[in-house]
This record gives sequence, structure tokens and C-alpha cells, in this order.
Amino acid sequence: MADNLSNLTKRDKDILVTLYHNRTLTINQIYRMFFPRSLEYCYSRLKKLEKVFGVINGKVLKAPLGSRDNPAGTGIEAKCYVLTEKGIRLAEKSQGLPQTRQACYNAPSDQSKLRLQTKINDVLVAVVEHGLSQELEWIDSRTLKEQYSLSRNLYLAGAVAKRGKDPNLLWYLPEHSTERAITNIFNQVSTVADEGRHQNIAVLCETTDVWKNAIKHYKSLPSHSQPILNRLSIIHAKDVPYLLWHESDRMKQVLEEELEQDLTSAEYGERRFRYTTKEGKKIAELFISDVRHVRQINHYVVQPGYEDDLIVCYCNPDYLEVLDQPVLDKLELRFVGFRPQPLLEPVVYEREWKRNRRVSFTIPEEVYSKLQKEVENRGLDTVEEFIKEMIERKTVEI
Repeated sequence: MADNLSNLTKRDKDILVTLYHNRTLTINQIYRMFFPRSLEYCYSRLKKLEKVFGVINGKVLKAPLGSRDNPAGTGIEAKCYVLTEKGIRLAEKSQGLPQTRQACYNAPSDQSKLRLQTKINDVLVAVVEHGLSQELEWIDSRTLKEQYSLSRNLYLAGAVAKRGKDPNLLWYLPEHSTERAITNIFNQVSTVADEGRHQNIAVLCETTDVWKNAIKHYKSLPSHSQPILNRLSIIHAKDVPYLLWHESDRMKQVLEEELEQDLTSAEYGERRFRYTTKEGKKIAELFISDVRHVRQINHYVVQPGYEDDLIVCYCNPDYLEVLDQPVLDKLELRFVGFRPQPLLEPVVYEREWKRNRRVSFTIPEEVYSKLQKEVENRGLDTVEEFIKEMIERKTVEI
């Protein structure tokens, strides 16, 4: 095992650690996170980790029965990787963790859990792809429950936390979520809200239908039963990048460019609206479908003496459905077409320099004569000594 660990690159170890905490990753997710330069090299390296090192194992994620890609029930949606027992030990050793976890319990146990975990891990991939790893931290569900002493019975997907601040807890509602499943999720959200330790929560919905059902359920709750939180976002899963940019405070610049004017942070008494314009107009955001924020908008607009001083910026027309129609009629709406885009190369792994490897090559005569002059100028003994020095510096200057 020691030999295997010494032969693994930093990228290999990062892949193992990520699989250790997040159970599984598809080839596409690994490619986007660790090999943005070359999909071909991604395939070859994963094959080596599986066949030569024996630290990961491939699992097939089947396409849902009856879907367009799988009408007969035999199609493959993606290939996923999980850790083997050997990979678990290496991941624990590289992190200095006690050897307590077993591979059979680390990997998703069936197809539905495998699919759900890959969907959840798209949030982690988005954090990396958008170059936010230095600002935001992705916390997997098991670590989250241990770190914050949360109940193991919670169906938490994980959390996104700005460095040094409280995490934004995430729940995930997959496609075909039933009314009962939605009710259970909101019961758990209410339980966490009642404890008062976490004030920012997001419910990610895989499809539009699930999102509409979740919004409908929230609206049906009596006001005294609605979770009391600083922020409760019920958001399309595809709009997660907006949530990440919101967490990292990058949306202010986007709004300034869209409105073509500088914005200032709202005064303490108006914190429900984050920014104000020079003319004193308040800016409300619907980028992350914060239903608590929507309630504040509704309450503000229906007050007597409303002065038409509120601009509502949105990215997804669906989110306007959360507002009451009489309120919509009084608002100045501004569609923001900007969509956060992933970086072309969010993470760069330098090629690790292999020492103690013999290399043979032929030097043309005219180049050799230049090297001899350079050796004399530098006071070295031989051309070979000069070449060795250049190799150690990883540059050749003649």
C-alpha cells in the first residue's frame, strides 16, 4: 500500500478524498473537476486507478426505464466510480483520519441512491467549475451532521458555506418527488429552523413540476407553521450557480452592470433589500427564489403609501409566480439575462516532476557548440552538468 500511495499524484489523491466524502462521481464530473484540459487523459488515468492501483471501482448508472434514452430499460446513463477498500484506506491515510469506514457503506447501495448522489454532487462540481473553491466550501452530508451535531435522520444533501460563516443547508427533491416526500422535507426544514442554529436553507428541485409542487406546499402552510429563517430558497437545481454567486457576493457587480449604475448596501432598517440606487430605489433579487424575501416584498408593496420605489430583478420567469398578482402589477420588473458561466480551466494541476528517471537524447552539433560556450561562461566543467542544472530548474536557456 505504501508503494501505491507514493506513486499516486496529488490529483489522484484529491480524487480519492473527494470520493471518500461524496461517495461517488461520474466520469463527466471527475473530468470537469480534475481534468478540464483532456477528457482522453481523464479516461486513461481513471482506468489506471481502477485496473493498476485498484483504488476505485466502476459502477454503471442505468438510464431510467421508459426514458427517451432508455425505452427498453437497457440503456446506460453514466459510468460512476466509487472507492474500493484499498482506496478507502489510502484516502484516510492521506487525510490522517482513523481507519473506520468500509467501502460497502461508503458507496451508494442501489440505483436510486446512486442517481440522487450524482445529482447532489453537481453542486460540488459547480463550486469548483465556477472558481469558487477559495471562497466557498462544500460540506457533504455526513461531515455536516457530525460537525454541527445534526440528526442522522435528516435527508440533508449537504451545505455550501462561505469561509468562516454559517453554512447554507441544502435539501434535494429529485424528479417524481411525491407530495409526501415534499411534506417530509419541509417538516425537516421546520425542525432545523425551530432549533435556531441555522438561518439559511435552500431546497433544490430537479424539475419545474417538483419546484411548483414545493412552492404550492409552502404557500399552503399557515403563516405560523412556515419556517422562520433568514433565508429559505426553493430553487431550480439548474439555477444553483446563482445561489453560489449569491453566497460569494458576486451578484452586486452583475446588478450594477444590468442597471448601469452603482449600488450601495441598504441601511440597517432596510436589510430585507440588499442594495439601493443613487435615486433611493430599493433592489430586490429573485435569483435564488427566496420565499422569505418574497413575503417581505409582498408586505412592503401592499403597505399604504407605497411609492413605487422597488425594482425586482429576476433571472427565471417561474420565480415571479411566487409573488401575488396585485403586487406584480405595482412592481418595476427587470429581467437579468446574465447567467454565471464556469471557468474554462478552474483547477490546474502541474505535471509532477519524476526524479531518478534516466533520459537519453541526441544533441545536434551546432547546439552542442552553443552549450559548450555557455558552460565556459558559467564556469561549469561539462555540458552534462549544465544540462542537469537546466533540468532541475525545469527550463532550458541557451
